[in-house]
Amino acid sequence: MSLKKVISIVLAASLIGITGCKDRHEEDIKEIEKIPEQFIEALAEDDQDAVEDVSLIRNYYYSTMMYRNTFRFDFLKHAISLASIDEIGEITFNDEYDTARAEVTISYPDLAEFSLENGADYLTLDQMYELLDSGIYETEKTMDLKFQYKEKDGKWYLSPGSSKRVYELFTSSLWFIDDPVAAAPSEGEEMFEDMFDSIAHGDLYDIPMGLNLEECRVYDDVSIRGEGDKTREAVENFVSAYVNYILEHDHEFTNTYSYNYRLEGSAPSSEDLYEALTTDEFLVDYYMNFIRYSSLNWDLDDMWDDQSALIYDTLTEAIPHCSPEDYVFSASAYSLRYGNTDDTFPFIADTDLIIEPEFGMFVAEHSVTQDQYLRCMEEAIERLLQEGEIDDLMYEAMIEDLYSDNDTQSTGSDGTLPNQAVNVVEHVPSWCDDGSIVYGYSDPDENGIWMSYSKQPGWLDTVEYYVDEDGIWITCIFDHRFNAGTTLLVDWWIDDEQVVDSERIYIAEDNTTVVTVSLPTDGFPDNDMYEMRLWEDGHHHVICYTTLYNTVY
Repeated sequence: MSLKKVISIVLAASLIGITGCKDRHEEDIKEIEKIPEQFIEALAEDDQDAVEDVSLIRNYYYSTMMYRNTFRFDFLKHAISLASIDEIGEITFNDEYDTARAEVTISYPDLAEFSLENGADYLTLDQMYELLDSGIYETEKTMDLKFQYKEKDGKWYLSPGSSKRVYELFTSSLWFIDDPVAAAPSEGEEMFEDMFDSIAHGDLYDIPMGLNLEECRVYDDVSIRGEGDKTREAVENFVSAYVNYILEHDHEFTNTYSYNYRLEGSAPSSEDLYEALTTDEFLVDYYMNFIRYSSLNWDLDDMWDDQSALIYDTLTEAIPHCSPEDYVFSASAYSLRYGNTDDTFPFIADTDLIIEPEFGMFVAEHSVTQDQYLRCMEEAIERLLQEGEIDDLMYEAMIEDLYSDNDTQSTGSDGTLPNQAVNVVEHVPSWCDDGSIVYGYSDPDENGIWMSYSKQPGWLDTVEYYVDEDGIWITCIFDHRFNAGTTLLVDWWIDDEQVVDSERIYIAEDNTTVVTVSLPTDGFPDNDMYEMRLWEDGHHHVICYTTLYNTVY
């Protein structure tokens, strides 16, 4: 073979080698250019095999364990899915041709900025995704990434360090992002408004707040009251009408702070509602029910059910005609924030739904003057006659009893002082199961004074009083008999201020059952309340506890 031919063969082989190297170089560049985007896509899909197919990241799965059981892992994947490769600079190789480097520009959501701007907000997960998707937190960063070639695999990978740096673009601020809420404060405000709308339309139970009707019964503040279906329905109607009044007048719902909500507006005037319980029309119906029980054999529970229902039916009818008074109701619903969406009653009331009035049925019943009492009671008896519930003989007997029982100047039990107590009635309070405590009270007398007292059966029988310009006399009539030489103690308070402490009273005769105590005054008593407590010696046992209320001065 000639030298010329040999040289030609060597040159041809060299040219083939050079062409082969050039082709591999171009293929490697194309392969490396795809790796950053493939790596990001694999992370976004949490595809461990795909992640390890393009990178040498160490312990990928275990590095994500801290996030996997929290919302942050899905949030992380969503953020990564929004990233993209904007530009890949020139790829350079080392001399051994087993590593390469390139400047890579990545666009991605800046989670650090996201956490700073939304740290004080309460966002649902959907709202967080919407903010990310809006692109307002998009930023970019150019990174010097390193790639490594594995001879045994015959392919290029993103190096461990570069893989970690890309991944930390998203994870470094992940723990600073607040947890999402189950419902945003704005959603809570909408629920708050809908709740009042439901109440106003009569739906008191399928609402996101526990509504205790007993707590809404602020006007029948008496010891015994109805508990039946009529009462329940009447109270429900009252509450609905009360809230409807608020919504029909100027009002404002506000989300005062995070999950705290407020309704401000106007409620029906408590004074106007109270006045509805003092009218002749109401009292006639009220007295008719008492007569039905006392003379027509009505069941006691049914009578009280009718009385309580009458109170709230009367208030409901009065509501549209009431003047307004300021109203504020507030509630909180933090269970919405912390994910307790199954909580039946997320709203917790901070104030009363119904404004508690200064006066209710107790004062209304005892503010009736003697003239009004006689007038309304007589009309109640006449109505019963007209409606055929009583006959003429019963009517005449009731009228006769009405006027004979209401002589306000009858002589007291001790035969010396007139008894000014009008229509004294007694009852056992509902909380007393054994009858060991009895409450008594009277109607207002012609001076506007009425009395209440408590007693223990077997000790005290009843109480009488007399008041004039010189003072107050309270006569305690006992079932218990006192022996001569017994010492009793009496204390007096005027408007909650004690004015007499441990005044001694000595029993002069055996078998004494009437004890009269007095409080001198300078002119006719004009304070609101006079309270007397009579004790056995030693202040260890109250045997008479009586209070006089002044409704005129």
